[in-house]
Amino acid sequence: MKRTVLLIGGTGGIGFATAKHFHEAGDNLVITGTRQNRLDTALSDLPGAKGILWDLAESERARDYLNDAISLFGSIDVVVNCAGILSVPDRKNDFFAVTPEVWRKVEAVNLQGLFFVCQAVAEYMIREGIRGHIVNVCSEMGFRPVWYPYGATKWGVRGLTYGLGRLFAPYGIVVNGIAPGHTATEMVGWSESDDLTEASIPRGVMARPEEIADTIFYLASDGAKNIMGHIVVSDGARHLY
Repeated sequence: MKRTVLLIGGTGGIGFATAKHFHEAGDNLVITGTRQNRLDTALSDLPGAKGILWDLAESERARDYLNDAISLFGSIDVVVNCAGILSVPDRKNDFFAVTPEVWRKVEAVNLQGLFFVCQAVAEYMIREGIRGHIVNVCSEMGFRPVWYPYGATKWGVRGLTYGLGRLFAPYGIVVNGIAPGHTATEMVGWSESDDLTEASIPRGVMARPEEIADTIFYLASDGAKNIMGHIVVSDGARHLY
């Protein structure tokens, strides 16, 4: 049965790899982004998919954005929360460079924005009797000591995923997550000409976005409907140090 998938943050990296997976499976697909040119580029490779501009920092508009997404195919069965941002202090691993403005910006997208997407989606699925799936993209940083905004927000996403898994289980809404480690994406400065080798990963190489997408696709499938409030850590054993 064809499903409708809403992929928050589907224009690049893990999000786009995941979008391609659902598209190849024949699902109806709605992807979101914050820049029209990137959204158009992604949609050009996904015939039949549709897209909307969605700024997660505008959390008060979550229900409006969701209604716009629902209107494109008439329903939503799966939601993947894949959008996230890194600040300059995050990239430099610099605790003392974090300002209240930096904190608010990262938290508004990575945690507050995701929270209110989940709230709007769960409200919709419960009202419509949809036994759907929500998959949150966390990070292996949510399992390790942190001292900058990105990691702190991913601890929040981890706790929220556990909590919502329990809260919505009675409604048949399956909430799970994945915690990628170092993945070969633009977000971490990787380009196609770069080597995948990474000494800090016991496996020895970074993950390809497609590897993460495979797990997201599984967590959004009926095969995972008895797995609730679980986060799959996919980081080549890096968090085990």
